Amino acid sequence: MINSLVTACATIQLEILSKLIWAARQLFKPKAL
Repeated sequence: MINSLVTACATIQLEILSKLIWAARQLFKPKAL
């Protein structure tokens, strides 16, 4: 149970991080160009 919960939390955190990074790239693209 504990291992599965930790894995699920890590997966969710990775998804949130990837979404935040993608959003940041979308925001900074016009400024960079």
